[in-house]
Amino acid sequence: MNDVKTAETVLRVRDLAVEFSLRGSVARAVDGVGFEVRAGEIVGMVGESGSGKSVTMLALLGLVPRPGRVVAGSVRLRDIELGALSLRELARLRGRQMALIPSDAGAALNPVTRIGSQVGEGLAAHLPELPRAERPARILDILKRVGLPRPEQQVRRYPHELSGGMQQRVAVAMGVQLGPDLLIADEPTTALDVTIQAQILQLLLDVREQSGTSILFITHDMTTVAEICDRVLVMYAGQIVESGPVVDVCTAPAHPYTRALLDAIPPLGGDPPERLTTIPGAPPDPRAWPAGCRFAERCRLREQLGNPDKCTSLAPELASDGAGRRSRCHFTGSAAEAVVR
Repeated sequence: MNDVKTAETVLRVRDLAVEFSLRGSVARAVDGVGFEVRAGEIVGMVGESGSGKSVTMLALLGLVPRPGRVVAGSVRLRDIELGALSLRELARLRGRQMALIPSDAGAALNPVTRIGSQVGEGLAAHLPELPRAERPARILDILKRVGLPRPEQQVRRYPHELSGGMQQRVAVAMGVQLGPDLLIADEPTTALDVTIQAQILQLLLDVREQSGTSILFITHDMTTVAEICDRVLVMYAGQIVESGPVVDVCTAPAHPYTRALLDAIPPLGGDPPERLTTIPGAPPDPRAWPAGCRFAERCRLREQLGNPDKCTSLAPELASDGAGRRSRCHFTGSAAEAVVR
């Protein structure tokens, strides 16, 4: 595989904003989000519930539910501006050039349709030139590639007859069968036990190695991001607050929210702590974002470095260090890093 640092850009997002009209008020769930995913790269998007990860994913796919709508920004898949496509054109693109692995395959699969038929729907929709007689062999081939045991038997079964891990493998097969340029994995291991989680993560790595598919991996788990991702985007309150190579971000976080997420990971080995580390407070209301830093009320860094008024009155920019790292914090730098650690 090519070095992802020099690979071409598959997905380019600029200044994406998504709003929901709610009972006379407007909630901006995604506010000025921008990032890129290069060919063959796995990019993690991490943050707690309500940070804007899933809404960003739906906006990329053109699936933001009403009363939500994309109000600003650009999303380009290679040379295609997705915002300029009609619903019919987007439908032809989904599955073929960009595909989704859902967080709950059991809920996403049709309960009254056999597995083989569901996998075959994508072939029928996007490869109508493929003779019907050749579809069964194609279906078995992709199910074998994702490691589904005894695929000849499973194609005749219904989703409820499969285990959670087997259902997730079917969802992965449906996502990768047409060789999309971009695969969006929306917390694909959330409902699985740790053994099956490890198998699904390895499967995604295998998909990347075999086909060079780019993957946007959405999760709330920094441990998983550290395990399989090349770069990470940390989201909070509708914005990206830190981004960079996953090793750099996880070993030396530049934003206090990233550090708080890492501190909340339970330690391995030794005596368990009497109390797990948590992030105090709650994210701000998306109907009225604060004027300053959106993490200010939960941040311990601003009190230790002084000048807390700056944090609550002036919104920080997502600044670059010139070496692939970006952080949205007034105090990013050596002094701040000493306190964050």
